[in-house]
Amino acid sequence: IVVRTALKRLSARDQEIVELRFAHDMTQAEIAQRMGLSAMQVSRLLRRVLAELREHLDSAELLSA
Repeated sequence: IVVRTALKRLSARDQEIVELRFAHDMTQAEIAQRMGLSAMQVSRLLRRVLAELREHLDSAELLSA
């Protein structure tokens, strides 16, 4: 539930990138081609999004402790 809430806080584009990468196991190059981005942009977006998710999950963990 916490992960689902964290994902809902992301923009639609960020949610799509995470879904394509982890639910559909697409490579960064495949995601880039599908979304009209460069592979480097996808790499940077994933890194930023994963950092945001980690931060949200860490805060949720602290609140529940």
